[in-house]
Amino acid sequence: MRTRIEKRRHDNVFNEYTPAQCRYNALENEWDLFEEFALEVKSKNGQDYAGYEHSDSEDDGFDPFEGYEHLYVSEDQNVSPTSPDGIPPSGASPGASPASPEPDEVAVPMDAETNLLVSLRLMYGFNPSPTAQTPHPQAPNLRSWSDVLGVIGTKSEPDVSDRDKVLIREFISCLIDSSSGLPAPSDDLNATSDQPLATSFALDTVERISEDLYVFKLPPSPSCKWVISVDRPMTVLYICRLVASAPNMHTVLTIAYHLLEHHIPFRTLLLQASSEPEQLNLPYADNANRFNKHQFTTADFDSAMLECRALLGRPQGRAAILRGGIVGRIAREFGSKESGLQGPSIEVTVHHSGYFVPSKHDRYFYWDDDLTGEEIAWRGEQTTTVSWFPPPDIWDKQGYGWPGWTETNKEFFQQWIADIRKGNAKPLSRQNWWRKVRSIKNTRSVLKNNRERAKAYVELNIHAM
Repeated sequence: MRTRIEKRRHDNVFNEYTPAQCRYNALENEWDLFEEFALEVKSKNGQDYAGYEHSDSEDDGFDPFEGYEHLYVSEDQNVSPTSPDGIPPSGASPGASPASPEPDEVAVPMDAETNLLVSLRLMYGFNPSPTAQTPHPQAPNLRSWSDVLGVIGTKSEPDVSDRDKVLIREFISCLIDSSSGLPAPSDDLNATSDQPLATSFALDTVERISEDLYVFKLPPSPSCKWVISVDRPMTVLYICRLVASAPNMHTVLTIAYHLLEHHIPFRTLLLQASSEPEQLNLPYADNANRFNKHQFTTADFDSAMLECRALLGRPQGRAAILRGGIVGRIAREFGSKESGLQGPSIEVTVHHSGYFVPSKHDRYFYWDDDLTGEEIAWRGEQTTTVSWFPPPDIWDKQGYGWPGWTETNKEFFQQWIADIRKGNAKPLSRQNWWRKVRSIKNTRSVLKNNRERAKAYVELNIHAM
């Protein structure tokens, strides 16, 4: 029997179905509940869907329309209580002031967190020696100081000395040219530098539990039982530098908060005993098709954003916040960063459903919330070929994947949303997104070489168990 109900009026009926048997119509605010949907998923993918079961928590009664009006408030009101550079309201001009941030969040880009030198050390390992001689400006690939700022994603003029400007320009110039070695005194990955990372941080406190997953043994916090893990060597070094910058001050909670503040991806792994679980693997499937010549409007965008909010209302929706980058930034429009600090949801702790990886202890697994391939399509895909926002892999590879959220990232996001609201932007294909977010060659070179040198250093110093 196929029944169409409104979820908020019939919670008891809704909770009898699994997510694989539920489809939400954002325009009509209706849930379509049908057991055969699960069989349809199986027939498409050749496997059963090891889906999430619904709990009896308040999140299961989530109404995706409730609170959505924050996207339509006037310019003198807050656009979003959870993000420093929120979605401008409908009709706002590209130059409109961004929304006021939440009280405990400083609405500044990463490179102004304390000053430019701090962010350059965290991102790239730049640590200028106070006794090093200032080199003659030799940076043929960076003609001016403004070129340097553009490469590292900075728009405003930072407060640094003329001497530091010369050292920064030399360092970034060498990082652009992979054939040039970085100046040893300023490179914390070089053993001969004044403050090498290997001596300022105990690398043996990073456990490599698989080829591409690293778990940090950070000082615990009484507020959480989970540990931080990352899958990118560049992020591994970022956390190492952050801890080393303030010895005996950080805990797993303070590090996690910093990563959330700057949209840096990580996981909150919880160690639990369990039998061998089934892998959750459901690829993206079309769920909002349009005709080939369909003219997209803001109504299509609003529908996609309501789907986002519906997803983030689920317990495992916090996984989107933890993804960082462009995915995490979109998720912050509808969810609070504090959800990332709450640790794995009931879907993990009770139902053992989500992301998992074996630990070195027999019959124990590390667990965290996760999104399937279909769920991650909430970022705005209207068909299999176009999307409202750039795919995360293209965003990273084309020069917007700085280790943290920069002023350039912020400017692009705000301008793109403003263009959508004015009817000047439409969903793009992967190929068109590739062109749209393609940054200057020097920026792509810096990010690529920084990833490669981080990977080489981690491979040499942190071995898999």
